[in-house]
Amino acid sequence: QEAFAKTFARGGFEAVSEPAPGVLRISAHVVDLALTARLDPEQDPNVEEFVRSFGDLTLLLDVRDAASGNPLLRTLDRQSISQNALSGAYRNTTGANIGAQRDVFGRQALLLREEIEKYRRMGRVPVPPR
Repeated sequence: QEAFAKTFARGGFEAVSEPAPGVLRISAHVVDLALTARLDPEQDPNVEEFVRSFGDLTLLLDVRDAASGNPLLRTLDRQSISQNALSGAYRNTTGANIGAQRDVFGRQALLLREEIEKYRRMGRVPVPPR
């Protein structure tokens, strides 16, 4: 929720708590989580691990019109849980693992915001003829 709120706020969107016309309800669900790095690595101070990835997750994004509940968009994307795939390996810590998971949500929020902005620039979509 934090990653989506920050990313959308940077694009001029406001988070609201009540459904209203013109409001989107965005839900993000992790539907498959496979952690490959050891959890709580700080428990053993004699071991220092370096990892390229903490694992993978599949993220389901569901976007609906908040007022009517009508579905507008649903995506499913498998992502590596890593802070930066180009930087190579980094030390396995609980903080780095959580940070990498936040990065996954932040990247997905940015992609979604960019798509929404693209449609917003198109203007009002005409109602299809009957």
